[in-house]
Amino acid sequence: MPKPQFLVRNRHNSRYYFRGHIPIDLRPHFGGKAEFRVSLGTSDKAAAKRKALKIWVELQATFDHIREAILTDNSATQRLQGQLLIEKAKAALARGENKSLRQQLQWAEADAKRGEKRASQVARDAVTALAGGQATCSESAVTPTPFGQVAREYMNQYKRVGGKGKPPAPSTLGKKQEKVDFWIGLYGERQIHEFSKADIGKVLDFIYDLPANSSKLYESPAKAVEAALNGHEHKSLNAGKTVVDYLHSLADIFKFSCGKGYIETNPATHLYEVKQHTETATIKPPFSNDDLLKIFPANYGDGFQRNRNPDPVKMTARFWLPLLSLFSGARLEELCQLRVDDVATCSESNVPFYRITNEGEAHDGQAKRTKNKNSVRLIPIHPRLIEIGFLDFVEERRACNGDSAGLFALKRGEGERMGKGVSHWFSRQEKRTSKDGGVYYIGGYMESKGVQKTGEVGSKPWSKSFHTLRHTLINHLRNQKHPTTGEEFTEEQIDQLTGHKKSQSGVNLYTQDGLKVMKLRKAAITAAMAVDYDFLPLDRIRWENFKSEYLQAPHRR
Repeated sequence: MPKPQFLVRNRHNSRYYFRGHIPIDLRPHFGGKAEFRVSLGTSDKAAAKRKALKIWVELQATFDHIREAILTDNSATQRLQGQLLIEKAKAALARGENKSLRQQLQWAEADAKRGEKRASQVARDAVTALAGGQATCSESAVTPTPFGQVAREYMNQYKRVGGKGKPPAPSTLGKKQEKVDFWIGLYGERQIHEFSKADIGKVLDFIYDLPANSSKLYESPAKAVEAALNGHEHKSLNAGKTVVDYLHSLADIFKFSCGKGYIETNPATHLYEVKQHTETATIKPPFSNDDLLKIFPANYGDGFQRNRNPDPVKMTARFWLPLLSLFSGARLEELCQLRVDDVATCSESNVPFYRITNEGEAHDGQAKRTKNKNSVRLIPIHPRLIEIGFLDFVEERRACNGDSAGLFALKRGEGERMGKGVSHWFSRQEKRTSKDGGVYYIGGYMESKGVQKTGEVGSKPWSKSFHTLRHTLINHLRNQKHPTTGEEFTEEQIDQLTGHKKSQSGVNLYTQDGLKVMKLRKAAITAAMAVDYDFLPLDRIRWENFKSEYLQAPHRR
C-alpha cells in the first residue's frame, strides 16, 4: 500500500498526482533525479488512491528490471571496463610511459560515451514502462511549464508578427496585452498541461458576467471572476466583442502552446466558435441634423476648453479634426498623423487634397500607419473647408515649422495613439473630484452641447462618439444623388473617398517601371464635392475668428 506522501495534489487542488521516489542506487541512471510525478487525471481521492496503488506495484517491478539490466547488459559491463581503462591510461601518460596508450585512451573514451548513451536509453525505456506508458520522468513533469510563462512567450511572438504576419498597431497590441494579462493573473503558475477541455469550458460560466474594466475595479482577476459568479453592481461584458476577444486570446495561448510542444492537444479550440451576439451588439447610428447643429454652432469653439489657460495645440486640433472628418469621413488617427507636406494640389484636376498613407513618418518620427491597404488614399479638400480657412492654416504651419511638421503636433497617448486625447475630449466622460472630496462626472464636448451619447432602441443599445462623424458622412452620401448620372452613389464610389475595407480597387496604381504612384480618383472628387450640410451655419465658422477669439485672447468662460 503506498504511503500517503506518494499521493499529492497540484497547487490549485484540482488534480491528484502520484509521486514516485527513485532509489538512491538507481538515480545516476535517471540523470540524478530523485522523483517523478504521474498525473492521475482525477480530483476524487478514492479513485486517485486506486490508481496510485497500481502504479506503485508496477514501479517496484520496474526498478528490479533496471537493476537486472545493469548487471547483465554487455554495454553496461563494457562501460565499467572502459572507465577502468581510462584511469589506467591516464596514470600511464602521467608517468610518461608508452605513447600508444594515447590511442587506447581515445578508444576507451569513445567506448564510454557509447555506453552512457545506451544506459540513458535503458533509463528512458524503463520510465516509459511505468504505469503502462502513462508515467513521465521528463523535465516537464519535474519542472512543469507554467501557464504564465507560455502566455508571455505568446505575447513576445505576437509583438513581432501579430495575427496576420506583421507587427500589430500599438492600440491593437495594447488591447491584446490587456486580455492576456487577465488570463496570466487568473491562471498564473498553473501547469499548462493540466488544463482539460472541461476546465476551459468553465470559463463560459463567468466570462459573460465579467465586470467591464475589471482591472480597475478589482485587485485581481480572481476577485473579478468571483464577482461575476456571485453578482455585482457594475456593467458586465455581456455578449459583445470584448467577450469574444477574451475567449479568442485564451484560445490563441493554447494554440501557441500546442505548436511549441508544451501540450499535445489544444483543449480550447471550441472557444474560436464563440461569436459576438449580433442581437446585443451596440448600434452605431449617424448624427442627426439636430446633433450636428449642436456640435457645429455659429459660435463653434466656445466650450472647447474648460479652464482659463487654453492650450493652442489642443485647441487647434479640436477645431479642425471634427470638421475634416465631417467632410471626408476620415478616421481620427488618419488625420492626426498628417504632415504639412501631405497637403498638395492635383496637377490634373487642380483640386487640393491631403494624403492618407502608411509610408514615411509622422512628425514625431514614428512610422505612419493605416487600418488596412484600402485606407491608403488621396482625399479632396472640400470648398467649405477652404472657405473656413484650412489651406491658410496649412500655410501657417509650413511657414513656422516647415514641410515635415505635423499639422496638429499632437503627442501620442495611451496605446501610442495621437488622437486618444481628442477622442476623450469629444465624447468621453471625465471623473472629477470636488473641493470637499466628492466625486462627480462631466460629459465630453458633444454632451456639453446637448447631444445624447448613449441610449436604447427597443432592447438594443446605441452610442455615439467622434467616429460617428464617419458614419454620418457615409450615411449622407447614401442619401445623395450623383451630380452627373442622377443615380445613387455606389458603395465603391463612397469607399474610394472613405477608404473603407470593402473596396478592393484602392487608389494605388503602378507604372510600367514598377514605381508606385497615387492618383486622385475622379469618383472620390465627385463624392467629396457632393457632400454638403447647408443647414449648418458654416459661413459663420472661420479660422481667423477662432484664433482671435480663443487662441490670441484670454479664454472667456
